[in-house]
Amino acid sequence: MSSKTKAKLLLSKLSIPSKHNIQKYKAFNILHKKLQRLLKATYFENILEENKFNIKKTRSILNEIIRKHNDKSGLSTNFVINNTQVGDRQEVAEAFNIFFFFQK
Repeated sequence: MSSKTKAKLLLSKLSIPSKHNIQKYKAFNILHKKLQRLLKATYFENILEENKFNIKKTRSILNEIIRKHNDKSGLSTNFVINNTQVGDRQEVAEAFNIFFFFQK
């Protein structure tokens, strides 16, 4: 059960889309997903068991499981206001305030 095998089967499914290749890929993909879910569940079960007395680490692990991150690096810092690029936080905040104030 490897990702390489899955990639090879996908390639054969796409290059020669016969009924056999499509079914072979689908069957493998279902099995691969089941195995991945099982391994992930087992991994987190073990790591939670190891840290069951460390509440801080347990909370961190649970946040990882539900993908709750406080990462704000994906937020944009530059906006286009009146066809000009603005990076000043104060100007951006004022533009948002004006936009939402007159949105009625």
